[in-house]
Amino acid sequence: MSSFTTHLRRVHDATLPGRVRHANLRCCLVQFSPYGFRATYDHLCRSAGISRNPEQGTDALVRPA
Repeated sequence: MSSFTTHLRRVHDATLPGRVRHANLRCCLVQFSPYGFRATYDHLCRSAGISRNPEQGTDALVRPA
């Protein structure tokens, strides 16, 4: 099993396809989900504007610093 930081780096890697980045975000949530997986995922999708379609809206996966 990979670490949280490994998955986080993959989410931030813009050279990876959107589907891979989205899957890595979900892996991060498996390891850290303060409200439970489903509630945390839904909260992130609504608050950050993450699309349910992994190929669209990959910019929303990473917030600007």
